Amino acid sequence: MQKIQEEEKNLQDLMTNKYIVAINQIKQRFQNDFPPVQDDPEIVALKEQFTTEQNNLHSIKTPGTGNGEFALLNATVETLQNELNGQKLSIDKERETILNSWKKQIEDEERRHQNIGEGPSTRGRDQLKHTLQSQIDGVIESRENDEKKLRDILNLLNSESERVSKLYQTELENPLHQTQVDSLKNELENVDEILENMIKTANNNKTQEIQEMKDSISKLNVDISTKIEKLNQEIKSENENSVNLLEKAKNDLEDIIEKSKHDDKTTSLELSQNLEKIHIKNDNEIDSTRIKIKQLKSKIANDKNTNEIIISSTKSQNEKDLEKAEKNFQKEVHKLQCNLTGLSDFLDEKIQVLEEEVQKLNANFDITKPRECDVEKIEMLEKKLVNTTAFLKSQLQEFMQIKSLIVSRENEYNKRFGSGPKVGTYSMQQPHSAHSQRGFVN
Repeated sequence: MQKIQEEEKNLQDLMTNKYIVAINQIKQRFQNDFPPVQDDPEIVALKEQFTTEQNNLHSIKTPGTGNGEFALLNATVETLQNELNGQKLSIDKERETILNSWKKQIEDEERRHQNIGEGPSTRGRDQLKHTLQSQIDGVIESRENDEKKLRDILNLLNSESERVSKLYQTELENPLHQTQVDSLKNELENVDEILENMIKTANNNKTQEIQEMKDSISKLNVDISTKIEKLNQEIKSENENSVNLLEKAKNDLEDIIEKSKHDDKTTSLELSQNLEKIHIKNDNEIDSTRIKIKQLKSKIANDKNTNEIIISSTKSQNEKDLEKAEKNFQKEVHKLQCNLTGLSDFLDEKIQVLEEEVQKLNANFDITKPRECDVEKIEMLEKKLVNTTAFLKSQLQEFMQIKSLIVSRENEYNKRFGSGPKVGTYSMQQPHSAHSQRGFVN
């Protein structure tokens, strides 16, 4: 209320100062163009008329602000302010609800990843735990970013609501306020694009997490395959060593047989006995070696079957975990999309409410429809200005005639008596004299 009174007072002072400056300029121009002539009744009449017009101008006052129209406008402004405060409280409550929902989702996600983190082996379990922990950190970071974006959107709505209220309270006479309202609408329309970008970002994050889990499972399968190949190579090297030992024993026996042929016949019996012992010993060693080879082969077959069982169980378990994780991720994405859809509908309702308030404010504070009293005063002032302008034009013509007459008389006098620096202005009121007083005005 007080602010409206101050603005009207400032407007009145501005109009008054403009009129005073214009009249002073006209007065100064007349004073510069025409020298003052004392005791001229026309000049005195003009001064009196100027004083009267100036007093009439100062007597103009602003209409009182205590009438019914201004009181109704003040009540409307207070009602809108109360509605705006209520909208702010509801937005704060909605923001707290969204934050609590996000925190609960994060806790459920951490609990779910902890339950999934038990693998079939220590190495695979640690690796899977590390991978899932990194994925959890990524999900938490992305949700914190989404939460920050939602806070920025709510802060933007609050700031734009405050700016709308200030705009229509402080700039009622500004013809550019409609442009600012349009820019506000454009900024609010950008909220839909922000929500779509948030949904796309969430989908990309979930797809990336699923791909990372697939990569970790494939890496675990590769490690198991390399371990099996290494075990097969070790078994193969052991078999090759056993074969080399048998070949060496055979070569030794052949050497002994060849040497025994060249020995004396007396030692043939001993050699035959030694050969029998050696054959028996070698047969025993061969049998034991064959038994070891059979045991190694059976062990290799058992290890191979065990590894195949482990691989198949690991693959099936990993596939089940992957399917479960994909289903959970799809549920979370669907839930996030539902939440964002609800938030989008909520923001659309808020935007509609703000647009209705803007329309109400435009209807209440439309400066293109002036008041009747202001229109009447403006018409009266325009008529006075037209009359004053016509009167001043006529007086200007008379003054120009008087000036031309004075200039012609002065030129005539200068032709007769000269135009030195001590020569004054010729006066028409004083009589001519032939001596010291010849009509000079010093």
